[in-house]
Amino acid sequence: MYIVKNIQRIIFVMLLCGMLLASIPARAAEVAVVDIVRVIDASSPGKAGQEYIDKVRAELDAELSSYVKGLGNSKEAASLTEQKRLELARRFDQEFFYVLNILMKNLKEVAHGWLNNNKRGAKVIVAGGSVLAVSSGVDVSEDILRLFNEVKVDFTKGR
Repeated sequence: MYIVKNIQRIIFVMLLCGMLLASIPARAAEVAVVDIVRVIDASSPGKAGQEYIDKVRAELDAELSSYVKGLGNSKEAASLTEQKRLELARRFDQEFFYVLNILMKNLKEVAHGWLNNNKRGAKVIVAGGSVLAVSSGVDVSEDILRLFNEVKVDFTKGR
């Protein structure tokens, strides 16, 4: 769920960028649209990323609980607990963005592959969140999801 919320934030930024680029005419380009949030949320790599994040969250929560128990009833327990909580929140954010970067990198590779081999004549893929309305004929989310499901991601590699 946390991944989806942050992806929505990223899509909001992309929407703003899309509005800036909207003044550029796309006369010659056929446009395809992908619902990034839906694709990541429904995909095997997205689900694996969520499992990884859930595991990290559980480990960090257990670490905080253990830390708090170790403090006992000391006078500084509240401030030390807050410091530890902030430290663990930073670690969680690092792990979250690590997963998000891997997902987005792989999704972009899949999208580029689809774009280079598509039979629809599409020259541009835009995020579904950055457009006001979309004809069903230009939504290629299912095609991208099918290809993205073939990607195998090991989030523990490089850690």
